[in-house]
Amino acid sequence: MNKPLNVDRQIILCRHAHADPGTDDRARALSVAGRQQAERCAAWLAEHPLRQSTLLYSPAKRAQETAEAIAASAQASARLQVDAIYEASVSDLLKVLEAHSGHLLLVGHNPGLESLLAFLCTGQSGSFRGMSPGSIALLHFSGPECTPGGAKLQAFFSP
Repeated sequence: MNKPLNVDRQIILCRHAHADPGTDDRARALSVAGRQQAERCAAWLAEHPLRQSTLLYSPAKRAQETAEAIAASAQASARLQVDAIYEASVSDLLKVLEAHSGHLLLVGHNPGLESLLAFLCTGQSGSFRGMSPGSIALLHFSGPECTPGGAKLQAFFSP
């Protein structure tokens, strides 16, 4: 019987760039500053060693626009809108990661995204705060599973 290969995994978490205010939260678009942040995100991603990944993004317009801006630089092999990313808890986001294999880039929202980052790196989601709009966290797992506390933060970008 063959043992499964211990393949490492790269997960990139990206908080959507700055959005204009609005009454319909899902329809809020990127602001002028947000479009510039998204361009800086794309440039940063282009300078880092990334693996071809599936791009998962929230249905909110600001997340879609951020995903579109960074898709090529992120070497996205596929793009999928995932409703569960919008207003997601850490538990919801873990289910999204577990439902998709391979290397992933997830574009989402706070507070869920920064709590997920803390949970994956330390095993605790607590009151960690630190992902401003347009921030990117590049995570490495030594196996295929996204285990609590099992991530190594390889790089972090905040525009």
